[in-house]
Amino acid sequence: MHTDNLKNRLNEIFLLLGELELLRSDIKHLSNGKEDYFQGAVGKSRFLHRTYKNCIKLLIIDANKILSPNEHFGLFKTINFCLTNRNKIKWTEIPSLDNLKELQIQINWLIEQHLQRIKNYRDKYYVHLDKDKDKFQYDLKLKDVYATIDESQAIFGSLNSYLNGSGVYFSIWEQPPQELINLYKYNLIRKGITDKILGGKYSKETEQYWNIIR
Repeated sequence: MHTDNLKNRLNEIFLLLGELELLRSDIKHLSNGKEDYFQGAVGKSRFLHRTYKNCIKLLIIDANKILSPNEHFGLFKTINFCLTNRNKIKWTEIPSLDNLKELQIQINWLIEQHLQRIKNYRDKYYVHLDKDKDKFQYDLKLKDVYATIDESQAIFGSLNSYLNGSGVYFSIWEQPPQELINLYKYNLIRKGITDKILGGKYSKETEQYWNIIR
């Protein structure tokens, strides 16, 4: 029973950390102004700008979940569960009390360093409609949230290794989504056809393509 409980907790944490990693990747690709596709697609799209802002919103909300001591499936309560039920769980590699206490120190440090700032930002901008939200002074940066994700992944990896005997690798997507590339190519094609029409180089084939993309 205790083993299944821990497996369930780790599965939920894995899904949340996976979602955080995907959000980090999406934010990266939606804000990379150095890439050609950014100026040709993202920079011209209000929809993608809203998507970028919503990715940040979800990143903050989910980062709060992974750190909050109140979350049943958060790292804090999961580590405490392991400490309390260490001898009742069927581990692949039994962690010592010192091993688990070290993970407890790590999550407590993360909470102390980042949780309050993440929670304040979440509450002021995304969860509540405080009348003084525009006066709120914050010092939270994306790199702080990313550091929280990295450290949380490391803590999770240790717990998963003790229970299942295997590590976990969270890989960010290095290549931009194909949808962004396709939108960039579409805009190039549209501009090329428009230039032909404006330049008087109008043909039946040009008209067919124009009817498709206009």
